Amino acid sequence: MELFKKILKVLGYALFIFFVSVAVSLGGGVPIPRSTRKEDLIEMKIEMAEPKEPDSNTLKLEFKQ
Repeated sequence: MELFKKILKVLGYALFIFFVSVAVSLGGGVPIPRSTRKEDLIEMKIEMAEPKEPDSNTLKLEFKQ
């Protein structure tokens, strides 16, 4: 009787592994979540205001043909 229980237990494990492998092959594996999650970063966009007067440090080049 102990031999029968042992064989039945091993057969149960084998069937369980078989059915699990069939289920994974049909449905796909469990998706692994990404470990690098995007952190909530606050970005401030700053626009530079253009000066009203022309800058004396800039050099204007004019080309004549």
